[in-house]
Amino acid sequence: MHEYEFRYVVQKTTPFHLQDLFSGCTVDIQTVWYVKPHFRYKNNQIETKHIVSTEAVFYDGLWFKWVHSLETPHAQWSLSTHSKFVDAVGNFQCPFRTEKRHVWRLDDHAQVYTFAHSDGTYRLVFEWEYGVFPKPVKDLPTEQLMEDLGEYWNVYEHFRPFSSPPYRINEALSRKPVTCVSQFEGLEGVIAHKLDGTFGLIYSFDDHIKEKWEGGVHKIHKGITLGDGIIFAAEKMSNGTVVLLDVYQVRGFPTAQWNREIILMNFLKQLCLPKEYQTQTYCRRVEDLPFTRFETDGYIIHNTNTDQIFKVKHTHSLDVVYMDGYFWLPGKEKMGLHRRFRALEKGLENGHVYEVSVRNGGVLRKRNDRFTGNTWQQIENILEKQPWQGPPIHEVIKVTRKTRKVNEPKYKPQGKRKNRNETHVFGKRKKV
Repeated sequence: MHEYEFRYVVQKTTPFHLQDLFSGCTVDIQTVWYVKPHFRYKNNQIETKHIVSTEAVFYDGLWFKWVHSLETPHAQWSLSTHSKFVDAVGNFQCPFRTEKRHVWRLDDHAQVYTFAHSDGTYRLVFEWEYGVFPKPVKDLPTEQLMEDLGEYWNVYEHFRPFSSPPYRINEALSRKPVTCVSQFEGLEGVIAHKLDGTFGLIYSFDDHIKEKWEGGVHKIHKGITLGDGIIFAAEKMSNGTVVLLDVYQVRGFPTAQWNREIILMNFLKQLCLPKEYQTQTYCRRVEDLPFTRFETDGYIIHNTNTDQIFKVKHTHSLDVVYMDGYFWLPGKEKMGLHRRFRALEKGLENGHVYEVSVRNGGVLRKRNDRFTGNTWQQIENILEKQPWQGPPIHEVIKVTRKTRKVNEPKYKPQGKRKNRNETHVFGKRKKV
C-alpha cells in the first residue's frame, strides 16, 4: 500500500517529555522492532517499508518532509517473507534494533512521538498521514493538504526551539534547464527579471555559507547563514551582489515541485539576508515587476505547476569563444567536430567569451563573467526561436598538434624486424 505523510523531526541531547511539552496529553508506549534496512515488527504485524521518495515542503516557517512510502504487510511467515528477511540481515553484523516510542495520538491521522536514537540523541517527531492507497496518487490536492496541515499549528509550534537531525547535502547539483522563447503568449507562472550575471549555487549551513560559481570559483563565508542545510540557486552580479533565485534542496532532499509557488513567493521574502545578499522578486504580471538596478537579459517565467523555466527575450544572442579571428561553437555529432564563423570586429582577445547578436553576428559585449560559451543544446534552442543571420557558419575538424621533445629526432630509425618464429630464453634468441 502507498502511504503519504508529512513529517517533521527535531533532536536534542536530553530526553523529550511529552507531558511537559503538551499538557494534558495521553502517552502510550509502542515498541517497534527493526531489522535493517526497512524490515520491522510493529503493532503485532511484520511488514516491510520502502521509501519511494522524500521531498521538502515549506509551510508556516518550517520545512516539512513529504514522504511517499510503500508498505507491505506480511500476515504469515512465508517463504517469500523469509527470503526478504535473509536479504535484510545478511549484510549486517548487528542488524537488529528495538525502538521504544512514547506516542501521543492526536487523531486518526496525526501523532507525536519521541524515542532514543542510536546515535545517542533523542528525537521528537510530528507525523500527519494523508492516506493509504493501493496505487500511487498522481494529482494531489495540494491546497487542501496545506490547510489540513495548518490545523496542527499549536502542536508543531513546540518544535521550533530545537535543531534538526544531522543531514547529508548533495553538492553535485546542476542548474535547472531554461527554454528560450520570444513571447509571453501561452505561458503560465510567476514572472521575474532575467538577471544577467554569473550563475551559481549557494550552500547554507548552520554557521557558514559556501558559494560555487560557474568557472570553478568557490568562496566560503564563516559566521553567517541563510538557514541550516539549504541549497539556493543564485546569480552573482557585476558589483558582487548575490541574488537568490530558488531553493533546490533542503537538508539533503529536493524541494517538492507542487510547493514551488510558496517557495518563490513566500519563503524567499521572509529570509534574513546578510550583507550583499538579495532575493529575486516574482510577480504575477510584467507590469507589477519593480525597477531593478542590475543588468537584465529579458524575463523569466517559472511555471510553478510543472517547474519549467522559460526565458522570454525578443532579441536573441549567443555566448561564444573567440580564437584567431573566429568565434567557435561546439559540435554535436562527434568529438573533434566544431563550428565557427568569422568575427566582424578586430582587436578581440583570444580565449575570451563574447556575446554575439543572432541578427548580424556583431559583438554586443565582452562577457567577463563567463569562462565557457553556450552548449550546443542551448545554441539549438536559441536558433529555433530566431534564425542565424550573421556570417556563414562552417564545420571544421579541430586537430591538436603534438609537440616533440627538444632532443628527440624528427624521424626514428626503423629497427631490424624480428623473426616471428623466434623466442627468447633467458635473454638469448632461440629459433623454434
